[in-house]
Amino acid sequence: SDLTLGSIASHMDTHGKLANKAFTASGDPEVTTVNGMQAVTFDGDDYFEGPTTVPGLQGSSNRTLTAWFYNPSFASDKTVISWGRQGSPNGNMPFITAQGPLGELSISGELLRVGQREESGDWTFIVYTQDGTQAKLYTNGKLSNELEATINTVGELRMLLGAQRGSDGTTVATGTRASLSIAKLNVYDEAIAAADINC
Repeated sequence: SDLTLGSIASHMDTHGKLANKAFTASGDPEVTTVNGMQAVTFDGDDYFEGPTTVPGLQGSSNRTLTAWFYNPSFASDKTVISWGRQGSPNGNMPFITAQGPLGELSISGELLRVGQREESGDWTFIVYTQDGTQAKLYTNGKLSNELEATINTVGELRMLLGAQRGSDGTTVATGTRASLSIAKLNVYDEAIAAADINC
């Protein structure tokens, strides 16, 4: 259902294995209309803290992440969603829209990166999948990068929208918080096939 425009203090997931689990706001994110689409807008300080991840999103499990987001500029790295923690090569599951003239998308640092397909000031649809042997990144419905690797993610920590957790597993890091808008975001504990990825 549509959200009410203005400040949003929390949002309840309504389906899947996180159904009836709340994402609680820190700061003052707002529900806005951006370029014709309703979205939650973050100002570079805001974020949401959600529930603890389920086993299907921990370790090197199969997973898919999909998101529609609007990035007004590439002035800094900005986190769309993350779980796990920074500071460990097998600890973090961040999805970042990265600083740079090409407007890069990145998963877990250098694991997957793509430029040119994303544009500042426009809506972008991204999909990340991993199936145990390969990680793939799709941008606006097209395969934009793939690698024979998977992310091994620390469990037992709460999910974050618009931010990442520091290496201590508790602190919410400040350097990569979101200053963008997110309209739709889904996480699945399975790898969606390429034929089922649609904008």
